[in-house]
Amino acid sequence: MGNPKTVGRGLEKRDKSSQTAMKVVQLQQALPRARVVYCSATSVSHPKNLGFMSRLGLWGYGTEHPMGFNQFLDGLKRLGTGAMELHAMHLKSIG
Repeated sequence: MGNPKTVGRGLEKRDKSSQTAMKVVQLQQALPRARVVYCSATSVSHPKNLGFMSRLGLWGYGTEHPMGFNQFLDGLKRLGTGAMELHAMHLKSIG
């Protein structure tokens, strides 16, 4: 699930998805043919927040990142700031 937030300390530290992200995922699963509009400025500055936006078509079967969101995120991290800027431009260009 996307939009992880780290909570807790030490051995109790874990990721927790936001309630909004969880609801978006539930809606997408319940309505697989429904059109969706994602509106988030956070995803550009923090790509990890894109995890719930599975219908963007940036990861998964038939993409450059067939292993899923984590592969996509690792690629962005590896390529650095320039890749994030290009990613933001791409998202803007597709609406």
